[in-house]
Amino acid sequence: RIAEACEGLPGINARQPQTNIVMIETDAPAEEWQERLESKDVFCYAVDPNRIRMVTHNDVDDPAINHAIDALAELASDWD
Repeated sequence: RIAEACEGLPGINARQPQTNIVMIETDAPAEEWQERLESKDVFCYAVDPNRIRMVTHNDVDDPAINHAIDALAELASDWD
């Protein structure tokens, strides 16, 4: 769901994952995305200068996924 939600958001692009790992390409520096997402209690890791990795686990429920999607959309609009 996270990768699908990234479609159409400015400044980010995510491929459909084959696993529970979502890789998101970012126009803005990935470390900035990581910092801003973490300030909203959404955790990710900057793996490259312009790529973040998000991982879901069994303990990540639908409300948490929705929270992550909302945070991505809010931050994407900030960079638009």
